[in-house]
Amino acid sequence: MNFEDFVWLRQATMDRMANTSIQYWFRVLDLDDDGELGPLDVECGYENRVWQLKDMGDRQQAATGSAVMQLHDMLMLRGGALSYRHLRNSGVTEMVFDLLLNVGERGGGQPGGPVG
Repeated sequence: MNFEDFVWLRQATMDRMANTSIQYWFRVLDLDDDGELGPLDVECGYENRVWQLKDMGDRQQAATGSAVMQLHDMLMLRGGALSYRHLRNSGVTEMVFDLLLNVGERGGGQPGGPVG
């Protein structure tokens, strides 16, 4: 990671609901770079989180993947994918990021915790 990438990561971690941060985390989750979060993007993001939670010894939380799929189903647009614009305007952006990315100090899907 170069210095510029580090600065973007730091900014996106400090103020997660800023437009630039939402764009950053959306790009992190958009594995196929098609501009949408499809079922495969969400599944891969959550599988990574489950792996991290299991590694941390949290087996109960790691088994609750249905919450992520229900959230994904609730927000589906345009052929089963979630666009950046819809995510930004949905009002649940932080919840989506917490469910798929938040395994930091607070972890456990608690809003406002560090992403990492």
